[in-house]
Amino acid sequence: AANAQDLSTAALVVYSASNTFGGLAKIKAQSVWNTAMMKAQKMGGTTSYEKIVLEGMTVDEAFERLSKSTTKRDLQSPIQILAGALIEERVRKHLGLLFIGSVRTNAEEERDADDKDQLEQDVLERQKTVEAAKEIGGAVGELGRTLERVWKLGVDCQVDVEDTNDEDSGVNGEIKALLAALVLYRRLFPSVGNSASALLSPPPSPGRMETSEVGMLRRALGSRAFEESNVLEDARDRAVDMVVELERRSVGLD
Repeated sequence: AANAQDLSTAALVVYSASNTFGGLAKIKAQSVWNTAMMKAQKMGGTTSYEKIVLEGMTVDEAFERLSKSTTKRDLQSPIQILAGALIEERVRKHLGLLFIGSVRTNAEEERDADDKDQLEQDVLERQKTVEAAKEIGGAVGELGRTLERVWKLGVDCQVDVEDTNDEDSGVNGEIKALLAALVLYRRLFPSVGNSASALLSPPPSPGRMETSEVGMLRRALGSRAFEESNVLEDARDRAVDMVVELERRSVGLD
């Protein structure tokens, strides 16, 4: 019997014939795609990355994404190419949520029951992303391992981050900025209590290395990645206020 990967590939092949056979080909392709999804949802024989693709998009979306992909198709199956792109998008989202969580923790915000339920769901989704990334391996696998480290190790995580610049674009540029912002924010403001007291009494004046990291954090916070949602923008704005105050302190303005 065909597995989920074979069926998803077949669905995309059938879909590609829609120019010739019209809507009937699309209907058949969606049917085969749905069969692949049902197989993926059953226990055993299916990878995590197959599941997140089949559960995360329709055959129409899959075909459109694949047609725009620049990945070398002779190296991966269609579903692996789709999974790689989807994992990058999921990592971007996870890093944004981790950044929001770090800023909120420093602000000691109260969370209601709905927030706690959402946090539990976020943990499950992060675990799915990490598992799927590791299965694919390569650069995507390393991205998953980086996400796992910043998630599980928190402020103790030792991850090298790169400075961001105007040439960084697309999902990878946004991942780079979010990762840098998360790691550097945690490093510079590991535990500062509530936001008001943090601004009134910022951390000690930074040394040379820390000054460099403050600049890197400020540049990372300027990324368009933080425009993804109002909550993420608010968290960015709080972090910017803290960076500005820290920079003023470092040059003796306070």
